[in-house]
Amino acid sequence: MVCPQCRQSLAEKEVLTSDNQKALTYECFNCGGHFVPPLIANLIPQDTAQNLDSITPKNTFPPGSSSSCPVCHETMGAITDDVVPKNVTIYSCGQNHGNYFPLHQLFAFKRAQKAKLDYHQLWGIPIRSVFTVLLPIIAIFTAITAIPFTI
Repeated sequence: MVCPQCRQSLAEKEVLTSDNQKALTYECFNCGGHFVPPLIANLIPQDTAQNLDSITPKNTFPPGSSSSCPVCHETMGAITDDVVPKNVTIYSCGQNHGNYFPLHQLFAFKRAQKAKLDYHQLWGIPIRSVFTVLLPIIAIFTAITAIPFTI
């Protein structure tokens, strides 16, 4: 596989996730970026992310506007929703092959993720689940479909 940013070879790196499973990540020694399979970034412990992001790249590249997925070679888009802080740059494959973190962005993502979890735990705010998002949609859909049958 080649790096989405600088097109150099990616090296495989096996990491231990927070649930004690082994997972493969791919790192570029040329630009310092990391390509991570889907959802694995959420399971990488913060100290592991710091170790991964501590490599000194051979060259420095500013995050580019276009990156291509090393698996399918389609253009990867930057994630710009509420899940990723505005100061963190992550590119995602549209075919869900993985995410690309430029130099130091994996650790920045993990720090932001930990801060968000700590905040929610401190104030007792529940983190949204699929059920809490879908429940209002199901209720509205049921109400809309039930009204014509009752009339």
